Amino acid sequence: MELPTVVAVVIAVVSLLLNIAAVLISKSQVAAAKSQTEVQRQIHRDSSQPYVWADIRLNPDDGATLDWVVGNSGPTVATDVTFRVDPPFGDIHPLTSAAIERMTNGIASLPPGRINWWRLGATYDLMKSTGPQPRTITIDATGPFGALPTLEYVVDITDFREANVHPDGSLHLLAKAVDRRPSAKDVSALTGALHRLAEQRADDSSIGE
Repeated sequence: MELPTVVAVVIAVVSLLLNIAAVLISKSQVAAAKSQTEVQRQIHRDSSQPYVWADIRLNPDDGATLDWVVGNSGPTVATDVTFRVDPPFGDIHPLTSAAIERMTNGIASLPPGRINWWRLGATYDLMKSTGPQPRTITIDATGPFGALPTLEYVVDITDFREANVHPDGSLHLLAKAVDRRPSAKDVSALTGALHRLAEQRADDSSIGE
């Protein structure tokens, strides 16, 4: 084979290899673009989903009772929401027991930002047992893109044992104290609430400066 022919063949082979490499690179770029697009879509879906939760919390007004609290911290409405507690709570406030049973069967919707509270009972009644009281909370709901992954976690009432209590108080409680004949306890509670309110306003003023 003459030299010019060999050179032509080599050039043709190199050109073919370059074309193949270009095609492979192009396919890789297309696949990467599709993957990135899917990631962006997933991020959008996740950020648009409701975030439904349930918890046991100390009542912020008195600090002496425990409440069953449910809410939606996400940006969209959750529908077909169910809350299951296993094992069920024992001797609790009857209205709360009815509400939890209703939530077990499912509620129609839970709008974004909503937080609902139900009283379970006094802490000293709920924590008479010295042993752990773990309860598994299971939550199912539907968001704008379909069913949400099942959320399941454990809470334990005895985690509140020996916890410091710092009730916030409320204007409603202050009004009730003023309406009835004040006792020494009422005066003390009123004084403490006013003192905390004054401290809060002082802190707000310092932040504003």
